[in-house]
Amino acid sequence: MRKRKRGMLLIVLVLIIGMAIGVIVGREFLEIPVLDLNAVEQAFQKNKDYQYFYNQLNEIEQKTYQRIYYVLSQHQEEVTLEEKDIEKVKDIFTKVIYDHGELYYVNSQFQYQENKQTIQFLPLYDYSLDEVKKMNQDIEKKTEVFLNEAKKETSQLQKARLAYNYIVENVVYEDGVDNNQNMVSALANGKSVCAGYARGYQYLLNQLGIENAYIVGTAKETRSQTLNGDGHAWVMIHLSGDYYYCDPTWGDAVHENSEHACLGYFMMSSEDMLKCYQPEVPYEKTQQYQINVFKDEKCYMEKYDESVLSYAVNRGLKNKSRVAEIKCINDNVYQKVKRNLESSYLGYQVLSQNKCWNENATYSYNDELRMIELYY
Repeated sequence: MRKRKRGMLLIVLVLIIGMAIGVIVGREFLEIPVLDLNAVEQAFQKNKDYQYFYNQLNEIEQKTYQRIYYVLSQHQEEVTLEEKDIEKVKDIFTKVIYDHGELYYVNSQFQYQENKQTIQFLPLYDYSLDEVKKMNQDIEKKTEVFLNEAKKETSQLQKARLAYNYIVENVVYEDGVDNNQNMVSALANGKSVCAGYARGYQYLLNQLGIENAYIVGTAKETRSQTLNGDGHAWVMIHLSGDYYYCDPTWGDAVHENSEHACLGYFMMSSEDMLKCYQPEVPYEKTQQYQINVFKDEKCYMEKYDESVLSYAVNRGLKNKSRVAEIKCINDNVYQKVKRNLESSYLGYQVLSQNKCWNENATYSYNDELRMIELYY
């Protein structure tokens, strides 16, 4: 039986996008048992996911991270941290949560007591272990067929794209739903907001063995998205020795005549990403930009060429999306396409040539990404 003793217990509230602290005193806590360091190391090594934020820490901080991860992953009540700076513990706790979307059941608050050289860390949980097991089973059941099919692909890029499409096609954006800050809302319930979209995508990528990181920050005001200053979440992918960015939330393009997975928000360069968002966490620059999905799809206009738009229209007919997406290499090419769409009936001409013109046909453009979409 564990002995109970009286002492001062503090509670920290960590908001994942921005941080705030609240303090409650005068609560009881349990005496912390001796930690099995071998069990900590084994649990940490067992997890093969890419832990980007863990790699931002020094060796001492990584030990604290490992202990926090261990107690959270085991749904345990407490652990002693050989750390005396609570601000550092708070930061490391946040990094653990960023790296591990599967810890969705962990509350953003934790309790602690400061001793001379250590901090007693007592996490709080939103769900019991039995509830977590049930929700995990629901997620596994919902995603089993998709993951089995996606794992057959040999290309990591194609796996990432299939996962992106899966999130866009199976999740509806809706405010106020339960668990909308974690992957349960997206993968089990099919309704979420940006955090759920990104967390769901993070989970699928981890299951497919694709290195990635959950990124948070704010959305910039753009022509296509008027969310200036709003908190937002997206995903960084490490693939082929470089870093790219995906946002399945904004990629969930809903038009009055069409719903599709917008290619523009899949595998963005860091340059394009920064035109849309302001990260509040560490991130990596795209160095070579060797993965260009528009170029791969032959929908990348490197010089003004109407045949590229025509090809994209034909592609939209074949895949039954009835959406043509193109991206332009620079502003000169992009502005010329825009002018011709707006004043020279380019859309009508291209759609007529491909025998798919109709009175409901329209177009949209994204100045930040130099991307144009035709709906027909």
